[in-house]
Amino acid sequence: MASRPGRGIHRGPREFFEGLAEELLEFARAAYSAKAGAPIYGAPPYQLAHVWEWFSDLSFSRGSNGFSALPLPPSEIAAWARGMRIELTAFEFTLLRRIDRVVLPILNKTKPSGNESAPDIVPINDTAGLKALFAGLKERARRD
Repeated sequence: MASRPGRGIHRGPREFFEGLAEELLEFARAAYSAKAGAPIYGAPPYQLAHVWEWFSDLSFSRGSNGFSALPLPPSEIAAWARGMRIELTAFEFTLLRRIDRVVLPILNKTKPSGNESAPDIVPINDTAGLKALFAGLKERARRD
């Protein structure tokens, strides 16, 4: 069977959208890695800007276990889409999950406490270490 016209020269639709998806993932990585208040240069690919907006909206409903942000469960994405009356394609649904997998480790990075000399774990018999630990925790609580 002969190949379709242009098949050897141009990328197919799957490769085209995968390239755009990679651009969107890089944009998400940069946007979430930027310091608070810092300008974000660039924009998501125009063809997938709606997926970025959806992810930004969905991210507000993200759960937490008290220690870190949790991934967006597929059921939450589906419920959100139903509530917004959006019929997600399989590509869009998968892309939302992929963005979440890129962003989640960035969200869960430990934030510097500003008092790096105070240890987080000390042996119970280290009195000086315990004093430093509690002093550091007291200072963190005062700042927060």
